[in-house]
Amino acid sequence: AGVLRVRDLAELLDAAETIARYSPLERTRVGIVTNGGGAGVLAIDKLIDRGGELAALSPLTIERLNGVLPPTWSHANPVDIVGDAAPERYQAALEALSADPGTDVILVMNCPTGLGSSPDAARKVAELGDEGEIGGKPLLGCWLGEHTAREGRRILTEAGIASFETPEDAAIAASYLGEWSRAQRALLRTPSSQDGGAADGKATVHAIFRQVASEGRRMLTEPEAKAAIAAYGIPVPRTVVANSTPEVAEAAGQLLESAERVVVKLLSKAVSHKSDVGGVVLDIATAAEAGEAAKSIETRLRAQAPGTKADGYTVQTMVVRKHAQELILGMNLDPMFGPVLLFGAGGTAVEVLNDTAIALPPLDDVLAGDLIDATRIGRLLAGYRDRKPADRAAIVAALNGLSRMTIDFPCLTSLDINPLLGDAAGVIALDARIE
Repeated sequence: AGVLRVRDLAELLDAAETIARYSPLERTRVGIVTNGGGAGVLAIDKLIDRGGELAALSPLTIERLNGVLPPTWSHANPVDIVGDAAPERYQAALEALSADPGTDVILVMNCPTGLGSSPDAARKVAELGDEGEIGGKPLLGCWLGEHTAREGRRILTEAGIASFETPEDAAIAASYLGEWSRAQRALLRTPSSQDGGAADGKATVHAIFRQVASEGRRMLTEPEAKAAIAAYGIPVPRTVVANSTPEVAEAAGQLLESAERVVVKLLSKAVSHKSDVGGVVLDIATAAEAGEAAKSIETRLRAQAPGTKADGYTVQTMVVRKHAQELILGMNLDPMFGPVLLFGAGGTAVEVLNDTAIALPPLDDVLAGDLIDATRIGRLLAGYRDRKPADRAAIVAALNGLSRMTIDFPCLTSLDINPLLGDAAGVIALDARIE
């Protein structure tokens, strides 16, 4: 908490310069002035990739720019003032953007064109800057090129304006101001580790862990893991443990009285990832099909993992939620930082998607929300096209439950809830793994 994360040495140096010059910002809506449209697009791409926000220009600002820029200007943000821009055109555009209440950060860029003087443009920007700001807003510069840009960068730097060599570097620097604010806010929060019902949940999980330890095991079975997370308020499907094929059929018959389909899974203390050995059969409509599914699971287990013992089966209601997003919630015990929480895009392709974010416990509603917002799938959860927004409060509650469980049980070394389905109806954990 309180740490601004960077990805390499160059980012470390840029971050140090940026946060040393400017105060953190709650919002970082960036207004861009450039004499090259391509450079503006590059800056936008990186800004959005880092979770930044491109400012929407007000109608008044558009009207003001129409009066001072050529008819061929971009008429949007980034404000492309065209390749032949003289210093006065930079001035007019910067004054208009800095006066717009919808901008928080101003980024000005110069591309070498042969039609205008790069140093002259930098001098005009330096005149407008007031200790690195314009209109009370951070002013960042990006003069592209090598020999032609060196003098311009020197002028900006001497005027107290942070200067960057590429549009991507400048966009990342703008994002630091918001990231730094969020990091400081997280540092100052003191979440409670308890809530109503926490004692009951802790007692339930303690009993499960004692039973597992008494058997000399470290890994919980799926039913045990689901019971543990359910005790901390994370919904799970109705599940029945069956020890034989006839019991599978009987359990399926019971569940199908209130469900359209069921799922049969392998139950084995020696198998963590059931799908790797063909240990999951979906979309079962009758008790007889469930019995046959159990037999097929046993056959595949003997073929793919000879000698592995099957301890039985689990039969659970099949959850069909067409528009739900597959999420992952997790915890891993880091040797340096201790327990680290994880949230992101889940499912069988979780390693391929590589869309996760991490945080240290304890969490509260705000910190859990920040963790969601740090991922790309967090944007999908807000809804798009025909998909309604997911129940964010339910996802936050699940993260808080995971956080409390992590705090209550320092003996935990790893925990995965994957997938956790999330949609407008709430969340439900289809699988869980605890060690």
